[in-house]
Amino acid sequence: MRIFTVILPTLFLIVLVFSTPAEGQSNNFRSGIILPLSGPLAAMGEAFRNGVELAKRDGRAEGIEFIFEDSRYDGKTTVSALHKLRDSNQVDLIAVWGNTPSGTAAPIANSLRLPMIGISMNPDAAERKYVMTLGPSIEAGVSQIATQIKEWGIKYPAAVSADLGNALAVVDLLNKKLGGDLYVKTFNNEENDFKTIISSLKQRSTDGIVLLSLPEQAITFLKQTRQMKFLPKILGGDVFADDTFKESAQLLSPNISFVYGEVDNDFPRRVKGIFGKSSYFFETACGYTVATLTAELSINSIAFQKDPFSKMGSLSLSQIPLPPLSFSNKPERGYHLETKMKVYPLAFSDS
Repeated sequence: MRIFTVILPTLFLIVLVFSTPAEGQSNNFRSGIILPLSGPLAAMGEAFRNGVELAKRDGRAEGIEFIFEDSRYDGKTTVSALHKLRDSNQVDLIAVWGNTPSGTAAPIANSLRLPMIGISMNPDAAERKYVMTLGPSIEAGVSQIATQIKEWGIKYPAAVSADLGNALAVVDLLNKKLGGDLYVKTFNNEENDFKTIISSLKQRSTDGIVLLSLPEQAITFLKQTRQMKFLPKILGGDVFADDTFKESAQLLSPNISFVYGEVDNDFPRRVKGIFGKSSYFFETACGYTVATLTAELSINSIAFQKDPFSKMGSLSLSQIPLPPLSFSNKPERGYHLETKMKVYPLAFSDS
């Protein structure tokens, strides 16, 4: 789930009733999952899919058929995938990962009465009976960043951000949270030279930066700050949770952390042991959670048909790799499962 561009970044199902199962009986549910499986965010989609596979391996998703489609993190492609899953694959539920794809798919799924889980920071489920979101709210992410800035004692904070996903919305909220004291520099999504921006940051004696960009841009930014002998504290988002990025970034700066979804302490280690890497472990945890909840919901199919997500608060969520989730149904948000946020040092141990 992407935290600032996206985050988080999943789930559920409704039975197509050709015959009515007995209460408590589980059918072979079909869940369509729309992820970025190509393009710059493909590693996050792969991590989410790994979580689904891990839940199946653990016996947490028996009787569920998962069908994956590529969104390329693009709205038009997401819509095409949604219609394919509904019309050709006849899925009972879709899960859509990412802020932009979820926001695009939510009104369509709701109008079709196709239950949908959006892994999104945005209120895509507001006033939509057939949509539920999973993830941290954008306000929770901003609060975590503001708290960390204050704990570090940053006097001259800055945000350096691409115009990607909801990054600029995060920057705007953060600036308000800090009383307008945030120095903001933005750049386009193709930018690969940040020397001018870095010079302006140095002139302002910036001692802390929130960096929201694609991984390649972040590495270039770090290389150039090192070349220009400028090493402030840097707080990144979910793209910093990539193993390859971490290996490169640790050689460039000693002052890097990132805000990301919180998971159980031993989960990144387990993911690395099975898949050989722990990149985007929160996405993996979300995939595991979606698969688990899909199976839980399929047990009570009759209630799910009547109102897909109204009973979420009564489900047992103890066997998932996320800290306790809170379920709510507020007018401004709709059906929502709130996940927690955490600041990780770049060199946190996953071994």
